[in-house]
Amino acid sequence: MAPMSAAPHVLLVDDDPHDRGLAAAVLAQGIAGVRISEAGDAAALAAAMRRGDLDVVVTELRLGWMSGLEALREAWTARPGTAAVVLAKAPTLDEAVAALRAGADDVLIKSSAGYLRLPAAVREARERTAHGREVARAELRLQSLLDRAGIGVFRSTLDQRLLEANAAFLRLLGVSSLEQTLRLDLSQLYFPESGRQGLLQRLDARGELHARQVELRRADGAAIWLNVTERLLLDAEGEVVIEGLVEEVSDLKREERRLQARLTELERSNADLREFAYVASHELQEPLRLAERYAVLLAEDLHTRLEVRERESLAGVLDSTRRMQALIDDLLALSRIASEGRPFETCDTNALFDRAARSLAGTIEATRAEVRRDDLPVVRCDGSQLLQLFHNLLANALKFRRGEPPRIHASAERQSGGWRFAVRDNGMGIEAGQEDTIFGMFKRLHPELPGTGMGLAICKRIVERHGGRMWVTSEPGQGSTFWFELPAMEGERLATETAVTAAPKAAQ
Repeated sequence: MAPMSAAPHVLLVDDDPHDRGLAAAVLAQGIAGVRISEAGDAAALAAAMRRGDLDVVVTELRLGWMSGLEALREAWTARPGTAAVVLAKAPTLDEAVAALRAGADDVLIKSSAGYLRLPAAVREARERTAHGREVARAELRLQSLLDRAGIGVFRSTLDQRLLEANAAFLRLLGVSSLEQTLRLDLSQLYFPESGRQGLLQRLDARGELHARQVELRRADGAAIWLNVTERLLLDAEGEVVIEGLVEEVSDLKREERRLQARLTELERSNADLREFAYVASHELQEPLRLAERYAVLLAEDLHTRLEVRERESLAGVLDSTRRMQALIDDLLALSRIASEGRPFETCDTNALFDRAARSLAGTIEATRAEVRRDDLPVVRCDGSQLLQLFHNLLANALKFRRGEPPRIHASAERQSGGWRFAVRDNGMGIEAGQEDTIFGMFKRLHPELPGTGMGLAICKRIVERHGGRMWVTSEPGQGSTFWFELPAMEGERLATETAVTAAPKAAQ
């Protein structure tokens, strides 16, 4: 608020010159630099009104040519918002109340105490009026801002009668006046779940904001969705009213419904795919077992009578059926991650990693691999799935090795909200641009090596089921680091490096 001038202009309206003189003297003594004008009759009052630079009017209630309240109304007509103080000779209680209701800032009695109080009353009235004007300007700026932003503002009674509404509110409803809203059903704006009795019960917590979404019909019949934020208040007369803000969210609601429909469709599609994978895999199991059995029998019965090329062809059939069996097993494992996963429980990932290492002891010994880990945390997880995750990562590191013995190291570090695990190796590495490809189903960067290309797809699906993410960083010929994140628990620890396996006998 801009600072007020230190020298207010005060108009004294009184047909008693002695009283005007006393008031002028008191004001001159109490307010430095005050400018004082006087009006003892109708002509003087009219002349003062024409100047239009008044700050405060001080008036007697009983004037010879009009009432003091009429004088105030003339002043407010000429200069809206002018501060007003009544200085009257023995005003009745009804007169004082009427003056205050009309807009006077203070009512003083013409007495020693009243005159001594006059300078302070003038200052306070001027400050209060200036503050009121600033508040009114701020409200206008806010209303303009809300209107430009398309945010509607309304005030209504408990019987759902609109008292006020801004232009944005009317535009949202497709009307141009409050009267036209009477033709609309706006009942959803007014705490529809509780009714009038429920509203009255809310008075104990009046002022509390309530937000929700409602669907209304505009004047043209179109449906719109609104965000409604409202509260109960007592107005100046003690009447309970509802105040609210509304903002259209029809586009967001349509998008939300579209996304929900899409999500439902995807969930149904995924369920169908899981069911298809499960059924197809089971249906394929028996024919494959029969094909493998007959191929083995043929190889045994005809071994001495087959040519080299025929034996190689038969071996190819056996190899293909076994590879198909491995693909089916992995496809079943992938489909079961979500559908047959166990409830999460507290698991020590040290023990899970060590079990995975022991299950690969033969390969570790044959390749002279060194497998080490730091102290790993305790997390909530599906222990069998995390065991499979570690097994797949270790098996990959052992399989995709270079000429030197594999070196594998597992670690974990605390992150905001969870743990970040890393499994590093010194293997072949991954070519640039293939970092995402390797997590796809049946993706094999080295077809010459055995495998189905499902191991990392299973790993990623396990991590995602646990609410985390998985990725890889790698340098061809130098090795890879597979990263994954899991949610944290209270009291986890991260300590010193511990050897897990330097050879199978050292496995913990």
